[in-house]
Parts: sequence; structure tokens; C-alpha cells
Amino acid sequence: MPPSLRARLQPLRDFVGTDAYWLAVGLLAFLTVVPGATSEGYFQTGKLFVLGAVTLLTAAYIGLNRARFQFSAPRPVLWLALGYVAWMTMTNTLLSSQPGTTFIGWPGWRGGLLTNAMYWLLLLLMLHRPKGDTERQPWALLLGFLALTSLWSTAEFLGLRPWLGNAWLGAVQGDFRVTAFPILSVGNSGWISGLWPLLTPLALVLAWGRRWAALLLTLALLLLGVASTQGNLAALVFSGMMVLMAGLTVRRSVPAALLLLACALLPAPVTSALVGLNAQLQSAGSVAGGQQQNQFTAEATGQTTSERLLIFTSGLRSAAERPLTGWGYETFHNNFYGHLTEQEREPMLRRIIKAEPDEQVDISGVAVVARRADGSGPPRETTLLMVKPHNYLIEELYSNGFTALLFLLPLLGLMARELLRARTELALFALLAWLGYGGYLMGWFLNPSVTPLALAILALGLRSADRAKGLMVDR
Repeated sequence: MPPSLRARLQPLRDFVGTDAYWLAVGLLAFLTVVPGATSEGYFQTGKLFVLGAVTLLTAAYIGLNRARFQFSAPRPVLWLALGYVAWMTMTNTLLSSQPGTTFIGWPGWRGGLLTNAMYWLLLLLMLHRPKGDTERQPWALLLGFLALTSLWSTAEFLGLRPWLGNAWLGAVQGDFRVTAFPILSVGNSGWISGLWPLLTPLALVLAWGRRWAALLLTLALLLLGVASTQGNLAALVFSGMMVLMAGLTVRRSVPAALLLLACALLPAPVTSALVGLNAQLQSAGSVAGGQQQNQFTAEATGQTTSERLLIFTSGLRSAAERPLTGWGYETFHNNFYGHLTEQEREPMLRRIIKAEPDEQVDISGVAVVARRADGSGPPRETTLLMVKPHNYLIEELYSNGFTALLFLLPLLGLMARELLRARTELALFALLAWLGYGGYLMGWFLNPSVTPLALAILALGLRSADRAKGLMVDR
């Protein structure tokens, strides 16, 4: 390579593998969309392509320049992660119930072996930091990203659609049209709602530093994000995190602790205010699309909770049938209905097909069928594919068997221990961010919108812990 070109590329080479580099990868994955895509491509394909390309290129660069990097976690983390990837490879190929599906994933989801293995390999790459690097706090970048996504989500919830349907950006969206679903531009609103528990600990960092203006802005943005995506679990985790952080803050600043505690009560009122504003804009003809509904009601929350419990029940019963190897990723739709009793599944089936009082419901394969009790008229049929158990740990049990926990639980425990021992601001932030994101994953699953950023935050915390240990050795 000519010396002049080498000199020009040096800043880029110095950037690869830094904390800012991996945060940029997480943000890029979140914001990636595919022009002219179907819903599958819009939510998944582009993001997975970006992550795959980054993983391969960065792995090649680190491999060629391995003398410049060091691994920022205890060695057992590396071996457990590699062992876990090896085991999931076996359970989703040689031992899979449907190797063709489990390797790539169900069409429209693409959350099979390739995607899940890539997440863990990406984390291992993130843990390779340049030797001698210095710690830089990411708060300004994360706050700016929070502002962008929260205001974007709120605008779409209100019907303003700053991206989809915009006359200037219409070419970008292709044939994928606007619906009333919030934050459709960058992903399913249920998936995006995991962003708010992940970034909630920003408020703790700012509260401890008594940075009042930034704290108030962060809390407002978090509340708008939670309200506009209307994830019941995300709201619950957000409120729980606020109570926890208030307890951690009370000795440093009572006013800040009270402010955090008050925010735990605000997701529902903020949602009601946004729903009311959307109704006003609809009445004035200022926005198009269907009117938003408040999902933080007792009825909606109760229905969501009862259905989630049914999904968990079926997932655990299915896992118990193949306890060692599991069924493989994204095959749950083949087992979901069959592992529920008729009494357990009937209310859900009636809701799915919108059955009339005089209709009887049943299942035929993965389809829901409704027939009139007197036999008159043709049967009606619809399909709801429950591809995932909607709980990360149950999904791992279902997909990879109880054996997977022998790798996964010690791996998570080791990383949590490192973050706890470090006692650095960034390590504490990463620990609490994953506590929030982990709570969200108890009712959802990994996805390419938020998971890459979550992995980057975890890696930054472990890098900070590694630097702290290096400083103690130098002393």
C-alpha cells in the first residue's frame, strides 16, 4: 500500500474496534431500512445484512491486526460463548426437528441459527479493544440517539410520519405503506420498545452527576418513547427501573430520587395525553391514518398478560418433550396450539378469528377454524403463527434444550460479576442497562433493531471493567 494512502486510511484504522465504533454499529443497525422492501425485508433483512457484513469485515481486520487488540473479559467468557455457539449449531442442524427452518429462521423473522450465532460472535468481537485505549463516556451520543428515536416514535404515533409517507422521502419506502403502527419506519413497535429499558440508566448517571437539565430532558424522552410504543412490559420494566434507581440515588440527592420515583407513575398518563393529542389532530384533518388507542388499560394489560402466560406454558411443555436438544429456533408454531388444552386455548382462538357467539373454534395444523354450531355455512379460517415463545430463556430451552443453560447461565453470571466488581460509571450503566433489557426479554426476544446496541453497551461495560483492573495492576 502506498505510504500516502496508508496515511489517509490511518484514522479509519484507528477507529475500528473502539468504543465509538461499536456504538456506531449498534446505531447503524437500528436505523437501517431497505428501499422497496416488503415487511420482512424492512424489519429484518437490511439490518441482518449490515450486521453480517460488519461481523465478517471486522473479524478479518482484527485477525490481521491481532497484535493491536486485547480481549476485555475473563477467558472463561470466550470459551463459554464459543461452546454455546457450537452447541446451538448442533441443535439447529444435526439435532434439529426442521434443519431447513432452524438454520436460517422462519421467513419474515430470520431469527435462526445464523442470526443468533452472529449476535454472540459479534459480542466476542466487541470485547477485543485496542491496546492502550482510553475510556470515553458515551452519554452525549446515547442521549442524542434517544432524542432522535423518541421524538421520531412520538411523531409517528401522532400520525405525522416524518419518514413514511413523506413526499421527499417517498422513494425510500418503496411499496411499503403507512399503517397506524407506531415507529413502523425502523421496526415493529414491540421490538423497538426494548430500547427504553435499555437506555433508562442514562437517568441514573445524570442524577448522580446532578446534571438537572440533561436529567429532565432524558426523563421526558424516555416517557415519550415508552408511551408512543405502548409496550406493557417495557412500561413495567421502566417503572421498576425508576424505583430501583431512586433507591440508589436517595443518599446522593433526595430531589433527584423523588423525581425518578415520580416518573415511575407517569407512562399511563403520558400515553393518555398522546392519544388525546392524536384524536385532536385527526379531528382537525392534520394527520391521516387510524386513531390511536390507549393500550395501557386494565383490560388490554390483562389480556396481554394472560396470553403471554399461555405462550410461556406451551413453550415450557414443548421444551419438556425434548429436554436435551430442543426443537430448534423458530419452530414454535408447530407446537404452540398442540401443547395447550382445549380450555386453555379456546379464548385466544375466539379472539384471533373474532368468533361469533354461535360459532365453535378449533385448530387445523397451524390454522384457526370457526364453524357454526348448527353446521350451516362454510367454515372460516385464519392463521396466527406463534413463531417464538416470547421469552428469551424459554426460547433457549425450547430451541436448544436445557443443556444450553449450562453455557448461557454461567456466561451471563461471569459478565455480571465483572461489571459489579469494576465499580466504574460505565460498568454500572451497562449492568443496569442489561437488567432493564433482560427484563424486557422476559416477554420478548432478541431482534436486530435493538440487540446490536444492547451488545455494544454490554461490551463497553466489560471494556471499562478491564481497564479498571489494568489501572489497579499498574498501581
